[in-house]
Amino acid sequence: MDPAEIDTGSLRGDFHAMAVREDDCSMEQDTALMRSLVMAVHNSPELLQEFREWLIEPEMAEINKVLQRAVERGEIRADNPAIEYVLHMMLGAFVARNLIDGLPPTQEFLLSYVNAVVLPALGA
Repeated sequence: MDPAEIDTGSLRGDFHAMAVREDDCSMEQDTALMRSLVMAVHNSPELLQEFREWLIEPEMAEINKVLQRAVERGEIRADNPAIEYVLHMMLGAFVARNLIDGLPPTQEFLLSYVNAVVLPALGA
């Protein structure tokens, strides 16, 4: 699913759609790529900028759209301090799953994480 097309009508639905837009095999491959990129950007400001433009900024824009729609629907408060940390939470779960559990992130894990951590932090 194209991230720009995600609009299920609810915050939970949008986050669930984001969590399952890639299959488990793709997520495992993406995790390996992310680990390599994270190591490489420490030594290259140019690569860090490219990484931000290629991955971070588009994800931030999509999450901000999802959150803004949730605010407009009254699902979350606009002044909720957790809003600015949603990308940190999602990216952290994606990367830390392997580091902490020795397992790649999966759709099931991300859905559980969204339900247990992200939505409660947002008061949804």
